[in-house]
Amino acid sequence: GKGKEKVQVKVSTQFRAQYGRANSSLIQAVIAETEIKETDRFIDIGSGIGQVVMQIACTVGCPALGIEFVNGRHACAMQLQEYYLEFLSKAGALAGDCRLILGDFVDKRHRDSILQSTVVFVNNACGTFGSRCVESGNLTLDYHVASLVKQMKIGTRVVAFDRLLELERPELADVFHCHDFDGGSGATDWTERSNKRIRLFYYLKRADTWICQKCTYGNPLVECDGLTGVETCQMCEGDPAGMRRSYGLRKKTKRRARESPSHESVAGYTNVASKNTKNNDSKLWTCSFCNFSGNTFQVQAKSCLNCSKSKVQPVPESKPIEQRRRKSQRSK
Repeated sequence: GKGKEKVQVKVSTQFRAQYGRANSSLIQAVIAETEIKETDRFIDIGSGIGQVVMQIACTVGCPALGIEFVNGRHACAMQLQEYYLEFLSKAGALAGDCRLILGDFVDKRHRDSILQSTVVFVNNACGTFGSRCVESGNLTLDYHVASLVKQMKIGTRVVAFDRLLELERPELADVFHCHDFDGGSGATDWTERSNKRIRLFYYLKRADTWICQKCTYGNPLVECDGLTGVETCQMCEGDPAGMRRSYGLRKKTKRRARESPSHESVAGYTNVASKNTKNNDSKLWTCSFCNFSGNTFQVQAKSCLNCSKSKVQPVPESKPIEQRRRKSQRSK
């Protein structure tokens, strides 16, 4: 029956595919929530008979892509697309590019097409992309969807029937904005009779890296393989107190200071200060007006680099040296 069809499919991870159709009223709610425009690129992962893809291409006018793995459903989608194109030609209506692909969205051959999308629709209701539909020990399809979304551009919107928990990890709180919204009553073929309202989950990508709370290092969202998520900080992993990074930074800073002087731009000027040399020319002086202590005699400037005032106040020297000078002046 509707919403309960189970088809055995030959795919590397998925062995059960349950069909459920989203009605046009639900898609209109998705369009309103995500604010899809003609400049967006829409994708339906698990597009079934392709009615969602055609509705988006026709009503919004943006390029729309659908990927379906089950042969029977894709055949129905291609037949429906023929009627759809015939209707558009007779009506003289304009619509966005509509593409329907037979294949597995996990396949790397489709990755480039998927990563170009800016709006993602996933009908993963009732755990159809979860652990109950994949062989034991394999990653769920929800995990694969989340991995692809992490690699998409900032501003990408995702709408799913079930939560994508991989996008709700604590370290990704500032990367993805998450909330749910009302999809309406009778919005799917399995809720038409009961008139039950459906809640959909919305995700908005806001950054390409997540910031470690301990060492403030910006970590990528996925590893180089494009699949494994980065869950622990790559800088202070295995070092909860963050001391390894702190020591490494101090060591690196000292090495750079020995190799070359540091440069600091202040009010359009360049201050060159090398504290490692023993020459008197490298000593710094502090401005008596703005208290800027980054001025150096090495630049041979008579005015402050920060406020351009001419009066300066030398940096206080150590007490023993001052006492010696006083004694020498008294003796003279």
